[in-house]
Amino acid sequence: MRRWYSKIEALTDNLVLSSKEISKKPFPFWLKVFGVTCFSWCSRFLVVNALLFGFGAYGDYLLGFARQFILWILMMISPTPGGSGVSEFIFKVYYKDFFASTGVALVVAFVWRIVTYYLYLIIGVCVLPGWLRKLKKEKNK
Repeated sequence: MRRWYSKIEALTDNLVLSSKEISKKPFPFWLKVFGVTCFSWCSRFLVVNALLFGFGAYGDYLLGFARQFILWILMMISPTPGGSGVSEFIFKVYYKDFFASTGVALVVAFVWRIVTYYLYLIIGVCVLPGWLRKLKKEKNK
């Protein structure tokens, strides 16, 4: 821990300074932040609704949205990274009443995971080597 003490101290100082600056912001700022946060989270959960609609699933889309919230909580407590395996299985079971067959539900589950999880892993694999090279160059200067 001593090795990183100066960086940790700088980080905590920045956090304290940032919190003091942000606490002085007016109410409309906080209203906008709250709105953007709500929009961001709703967009995350509406991905499933878009897939349900896109694959011709029939059902109560508000129920689908609520189920996505519960599914997200289950993924948070899953013992596997990102809820891999668990989330696909639960999705198939949880949304089966929206589809004519279980096979379609499984395909939609995999498309959902590609869009919301695996895509970010692939982007990370592409970005990480360049980022590490940049850090190494900065360290060598």
